[in-house]
Amino acid sequence: MLLLARHSARVQSSTCMRCCPCVPNRLYSSSDVIQAGDRVLLQKGGRDPILSKVLRHQGWHNLQYGHVKHTDIIGKRTRDTVTTSRGEVYRLYLPTLADYIKMTPRLVTPIYPADASLIVSLLDLHVSPSGSCGGPPSLEILEAGTGHGALTLYLARAIHAANPPLSEEGPASQSQVTEDIEKDSEEMYIKDIAIRKKDSGSSDVSYMHDQDQRRAVIHTIDVSPTYSTHAKRLVHGFRRGMYAKDVEFHVGDVSKWIDKQIIDRRLDSQDKPFLSHIVLDMPAAQQHFAKAAAVLYVHGCLLAFNPSITQIMEIVEMVKHECLPLQLDRVIELGPSMTGGREWDVRSVIPRARQTATTQDESGAVEKMDDGSAEESRDCISSSANAESETKDKGVARTLARQKVCWKMVCRPMVGYKVTGGGFLGVWRKISG
Repeated sequence: MLLLARHSARVQSSTCMRCCPCVPNRLYSSSDVIQAGDRVLLQKGGRDPILSKVLRHQGWHNLQYGHVKHTDIIGKRTRDTVTTSRGEVYRLYLPTLADYIKMTPRLVTPIYPADASLIVSLLDLHVSPSGSCGGPPSLEILEAGTGHGALTLYLARAIHAANPPLSEEGPASQSQVTEDIEKDSEEMYIKDIAIRKKDSGSSDVSYMHDQDQRRAVIHTIDVSPTYSTHAKRLVHGFRRGMYAKDVEFHVGDVSKWIDKQIIDRRLDSQDKPFLSHIVLDMPAAQQHFAKAAAVLYVHGCLLAFNPSITQIMEIVEMVKHECLPLQLDRVIELGPSMTGGREWDVRSVIPRARQTATTQDESGAVEKMDDGSAEESRDCISSSANAESETKDKGVARTLARQKVCWKMVCRPMVGYKVTGGGFLGVWRKISG
């Protein structure tokens, strides 16, 4: 009887833990509750999951086996099930950030989750939670080349804890923001295309650093208004836009944006740094390296993400020739089968054999100068005989030089028709003076 009583007490206690509203439910958290404005994964058996649209109270989603009303999903928890109009059962999940990046529609190829995670880890960000406003921001990261917005989301997640919590706007208000962006997306695209045709080099001027009350912010800039708008939709569509307040979207040329920020912030010509880290994911990144290095704090990271190793090599040579205050930290090859990437040794050197040959040539030239009488007579005879051939050779050399300027070498691994990630990442550190 005593054992039976103890067993009955344990059953009642476990039942109370699951059902009684006065006891917190340890199996779930508030973030597991699906709300309006979320996007969920619907999975049937072992089949690939399907990413839903943004959940609205009047919305519904078509599936292979019937349709599901959004009101049947809102309020459920992850791992709960929902039944379609044809009686088929789907299990619900909230997508991870990696799932969300891979399954959302795209206009450009994104930086895939494994590569984005590695890039963020190289920045070595350490932020502390903030309970109050502490602006203007002390941590500012620039991403040039917004593209799909995948890296933007990963960077925003890394600095999210530094900013104060969002105001209590409620799920309905957050959902409305996402619904408006989703609903007006086509109109926004048309408007942005018109702006781009009018002035492709314009940069938005809405950001005021002195009025920003955040402690950390991600600045992401793209030359295409269409891509920028698409990325903004992506950021607002993840978990009801929980990272949207950490990002500032800009449109225009990155060098022009930097120049305008220097003017707006009234920075002295000798003291221009205001960015903690910079990521350049764009063609011809070397054209913006000098401007980027000038506004980067000492020991800050300047990353260049390119599809070809030859592009990284060009940047390495440019940094050396222009004597920029940057030190190459590492060059990493990214790929789907490379955990943590594979490091490359990229540097500008003079081969030892060439150094020896140059030294011998110089010593031989000195010896010839000591006995120049006999050599001078021979040179006079040969110069008249070869004058015409030298003229032709110089003309051919000039023609080849002009042709050589127009060509660039491409060197990268062969891949199939479907590219699932990869590229080359150059990491530089800002050094003092």
